[in-house]
Amino acid sequence: MTNYSPFRGLRGTIHEVHMITDDLDELCCFYLVALEGVQMKEPLWLEYHEVELVAPHGDS
Repeated sequence: MTNYSPFRGLRGTIHEVHMITDDLDELCCFYLVALEGVQMKEPLWLEYHEVELVAPHGDS
């Protein structure tokens, strides 16, 4: 997580991506993310600016 939310610095797995466009034809993405190391068992939806892509484990 990249912003100053309670989830900042956590890692997770993206399970689904939902893309929408607004009236100005700007693409907006929402990611369904299962967070690692938290008590919350259900994945949650996060906006594109709250998610940062990192390499999977084992990649260099």
